[in-house]
Amino acid sequence: MPKPTFYNLSAARRARIEAAAIDEFSKNGLKSAVLNNIVAKSGIAKGSFYQYFENIEDLYQHILSLVQNAKRTWRRLCKLQKPSWTPLPICAGSFS
Repeated sequence: MPKPTFYNLSAARRARIEAAAIDEFSKNGLKSAVLNNIVAKSGIAKGSFYQYFENIEDLYQHILSLVQNAKRTWRRLCKLQKPSWTPLPICAGSFS
């Protein structure tokens, strides 16, 4: 999980790092992900990365927690939907 210094960054900078990580992990998985690609896409120095995370596995765990939180949120929204209205097709049972 992120070090406290990660949360000192602006929301925009945190989002850039997370987006770059999601892009890299979705294309290559954890085992083949390249840290240099993540830092280049996010616009941070490689040394700065280690101020925010212990290693690439730590970043991966953070991304997984974001996905889990998003999944919980969608489940809640889908439970609140009215029968005549579906916010997204994803509510049709994808999270069962």
